Amino acid sequence: MPNYLAVFQNGGISEIEKRYISKEMMLLNDKTAEYGITLSEKDCADIAECRYESLKENERIEVGLGAVQKIIESFCDSGYVSQNNFTEIVEGLLECFYMIKSETFDKVSDEEVLDFLKYLFENECGGEVSKIYDSALLENFIREKNSYPQQKKTGYYD
Repeated sequence: MPNYLAVFQNGGISEIEKRYISKEMMLLNDKTAEYGITLSEKDCADIAECRYESLKENERIEVGLGAVQKIIESFCDSGYVSQNNFTEIVEGLLECFYMIKSETFDKVSDEEVLDFLKYLFENECGGEVSKIYDSALLENFIREKNSYPQQKKTGYYD
């Protein structure tokens, strides 16, 4: 899979980037189909646009599919997702993901952010992405990761 660097332009995502990202996302349908979910070309284009806006808003860059692929693969098996809401959930989780990465100054690995988001989504928020932003656990997670000196703590899931 070739890498593609998100390039920000005044007019939004380029059609070339949108097509590339969408094409790569369509390849994930092999995995998501196992759970009754497939992404259409429009779904993929919408997610690509959301990704671009979220990266821009959080002043981040990303090579290739990055977080998009990880989120799609991590959440397609959730009991809270369906064909009808998957695109919206992926978009919301992308925004959360990039916000957490930025707010923690990249002190947290992608996998740790994904594990945390999955925990919140499945256990604390009942499958509602909007509730993640209101979660005291999110605030605690970010605060803990930004504490100085960096200490190994557990318990932000409690």
